[in-house]
Amino acid sequence: MQLTLPQWTRNLPNDARLTSKDLARIMGCTTKSISRLVSEGKFPAADGAHHKSNAGARKDKHLWSMGLLRRFESEQ
Repeated sequence: MQLTLPQWTRNLPNDARLTSKDLARIMGCTTKSISRLVSEGKFPAADGAHHKSNAGARKDKHLWSMGLLRRFESEQ
């Protein structure tokens, strides 16, 4: 699956982070597809996480930095 970052991401700093939901919207797929691509080695793994402090929270959020996404886009 090809990653083409939209124009609005060009102004974001390299340390800005996107969630899997953000990436799914950009790529036109589901968050499960993102997870599958990462596990198959076809997409970079998240380089950060937001750890939820709520005891009832189900999962941590995986976050991808814009720097990582820009490198991946240019290497495709």
